[in-house]
Amino acid sequence: MTKDVLHGEEDRLLKTSEVTKMVGMTRASIIKMVETRQFPEPDWVSDSGYKHWWKSTIYAHFNKKQALAS
Repeated sequence: MTKDVLHGEEDRLLKTSEVTKMVGMTRASIIKMVETRQFPEPDWVSDSGYKHWWKSTIYAHFNKKQALAS
């Protein structure tokens, strides 16, 4: 599932594990921050409960136009 092109990259849904690598936080930290509204709500939650964010959502939250972490 893709959305649009984001700064020359495909805007795609990211799993929590991909988001952790991208922002340099642990999964537990991200989930806690979502609960306290300090991190954006997932854009999609699968039937099994896995959370996914569009790459553009993460970039917009951190107000970045380039990769956050390598």
